[in-house]
Amino acid sequence: MKLIKNLSWIILPLAMIVYFSACIEEEPARPQVVAGFTYTVTELGTVTFLNTSEKATKYAWDFGDGETSTEINPVKTYVPGTFFVSLKAFNDAGASDILKDTLTIIIKDKVSLPITFDNTNVDYDVTTFNGASFAIVDNPSVSGSNNKAGKVGAITNSGVAFEGIFIDLETPINLATQKRIKMNFRASAPISVLMKLEEGTSGAVEVTATHGGTGWENLAFDFTSSASYSRLTLFVDGPGTTAGTFQIDDIEQTTTPAPTAPTTPAPTPPARAASNVISIFSNAYTNITGVDYNPNWGQATVTTTINIAGNATLKYAGLNYQGTDFSGNPQNASSMGFLHLDYWTANSTALNVYIISPGPVEKAKVLTVPTGGNWTSVDIPLSDFSPVNLANIIQFKFDGNGDIFLDNIYFYRTVVACTPEATENINPANGDINWTFKTNDAANTFEAFGNTSGAIVSNPLIAGLNTSCNVEKFTKTNGCETWSGLGKALATAIDFSTTTKKVFKMKVLAENQVSAVTLRLERLPFPDTEPSQERIANITQVGVWQELTFDFSNVTTGTFRSMVIYFERNTGCDGDVYYFDDIVQVAGSGGGGGGGGGTTNLAANGNFETGTDSGWLRFQNGGTSALDNTVNNGGSWSGKLATNGASNPAFKQERIGAGVVKAGDVVRVQFDHTGSVVQPGAVFNVLLFGEGASGASFTHVFNPAPSPTTGWTTFTGTFTIAGGTDVSQGISFLIEAVCGGAVGCSVTANIDNVSVVLNP
Repeated sequence: MKLIKNLSWIILPLAMIVYFSACIEEEPARPQVVAGFTYTVTELGTVTFLNTSEKATKYAWDFGDGETSTEINPVKTYVPGTFFVSLKAFNDAGASDILKDTLTIIIKDKVSLPITFDNTNVDYDVTTFNGASFAIVDNPSVSGSNNKAGKVGAITNSGVAFEGIFIDLETPINLATQKRIKMNFRASAPISVLMKLEEGTSGAVEVTATHGGTGWENLAFDFTSSASYSRLTLFVDGPGTTAGTFQIDDIEQTTTPAPTAPTTPAPTPPARAASNVISIFSNAYTNITGVDYNPNWGQATVTTTINIAGNATLKYAGLNYQGTDFSGNPQNASSMGFLHLDYWTANSTALNVYIISPGPVEKAKVLTVPTGGNWTSVDIPLSDFSPVNLANIIQFKFDGNGDIFLDNIYFYRTVVACTPEATENINPANGDINWTFKTNDAANTFEAFGNTSGAIVSNPLIAGLNTSCNVEKFTKTNGCETWSGLGKALATAIDFSTTTKKVFKMKVLAENQVSAVTLRLERLPFPDTEPSQERIANITQVGVWQELTFDFSNVTTGTFRSMVIYFERNTGCDGDVYYFDDIVQVAGSGGGGGGGGGTTNLAANGNFETGTDSGWLRFQNGGTSALDNTVNNGGSWSGKLATNGASNPAFKQERIGAGVVKAGDVVRVQFDHTGSVVQPGAVFNVLLFGEGASGASFTHVFNPAPSPTTGWTTFTGTFTIAGGTDVSQGISFLIEAVCGGAVGCSVTANIDNVSVVLNP
């Protein structure tokens, strides 16, 4: 019995061993889980997780910020930061796996001023157009106005007109108080930079600054608008075709500093007969013969004469009872009525004017000095200087403090008599047009349109060509439509198939600036205006009555009942004032003009006799482009170009004759010139450009080019605009002096009497 018992004890464990071995072999193997995921991140911090786990049926996400999810492919938005994300993947059999990863979220700020290109947390989203390219690079030259290492923007021009970049800003630029935008700009040659502000609460505005070509320089763009703008656009050499790479940095907005000296000349005085003026110092009138206004006379020797846009202006660095001594040439102002004076100051608080006669007898006039830098004009009745003997003026003095600029110092008398209009006819059925504005009523008044104003008023300048009493006044009110003008429907139509009087003459007076004047004849009042004809003539002087001619001699058919007049057609409105009078219909010479242009000169201020660059764009480009009152070919002024080493100064007029120039027209560019050209590498160029809706439609370089020599010579060049050419924006022309890098090269040239005529 023992033996059996023992055997049973031995067999049982063996049986149990066999049993359990059999159970292990029959259990199915659990699937092996592998956790895995990838993800994508948007610029706003939204993360889309893509689950790549294998053999898993359930998931547990821990996003590292306290939030979890059991979704397969969750989507979550993070704030900026670093997060430890884990995914636990498992199945129903109990198998699992965990994958952990580090997630860094960077949400870049939208770009706003100031822009330095150094902040890695800013999205410098720069858009290019018209062929330009842009990149953020290391500062290639730590020097000049940008003498710090760091990142800068690089603009590369491909060499076409109006290519550039723009930046949409998170915070708009508000020009209400801070009207200056500055930036560092790097170039190796002189070039212009155009900054344009768009997408604003008012129309787009633009300002051009000139770079001197010396590497890093700080450019300032001073705007006059008070609106807000969310897009900043930059053109390097805007209308030009300069190719190359230029760097920008440190774009910031700041307050425009108060000027320490005037940047614009004093207002131009009105035209007056010499017998009505005694000029002490004025650009408009002849100064007193034999009197030096700056003899360092008085108790301080601080007077200098400076040049502002071609106008001589006096600068006093602090006045202390000083001025001009007439003792050797006493002046008689007893027949005059007023003393006129223009003055400008940024910091002075006092200005006193003295007139002194023998005795001495003197009387001071205390003037109010305004704050801020603006020209102030004052007309003082000479009665205010009583008891001074105005028939024997021996001294003229000033007293004050701070820097004061003075101009247009003269005595004058007013002439109020006018010549009443004797006749008037505005109805072609009664004879030739003779519109004198004799009758001041609605039937005789041109109607202004485009948010402008017009009215018959008293002649503001009874002198020169026009001493009549009544004229029409036209004001291009600030903010008016660019197509604004004046129009009038005639009682009956002018029949150009029968009339022999196809030339219209009109007297005009510009109060503020020279401009082109368009006279347009239309079939009927708007909108039934076609067929129509129009001619352009140019006002060349401010403050003087001029007579313009509009020649329709080549028009042989059609009846025209509406007359429309434009001043500065298709340009902005800034409050300029014009007067016109005596529209008369006369017989022509029989020539007339083709292509809509006639023989009217399209160039404005071609003889430079305004004494300003009105109508012209001047480009220095390393040389000199200036007005010259020492050399001329008739009149008092001319334009002067002078190179200085490698340079190309130029005079240019842009988009003239818009709406008049047509494909097929012959363009004649003509001007007088004198000077010298020294080789090698010297060129005196004349270029003509077509201006279409999408840019320059053609570029023509006149060959042979003019060759200035001693003595005045006339250059004449003609060019025929090819059929089908888009010149809807008119034409432009440029006169330039060019020198390359050759040693000894130079061009010096004066130009005068510039004209651009269609179909001569």
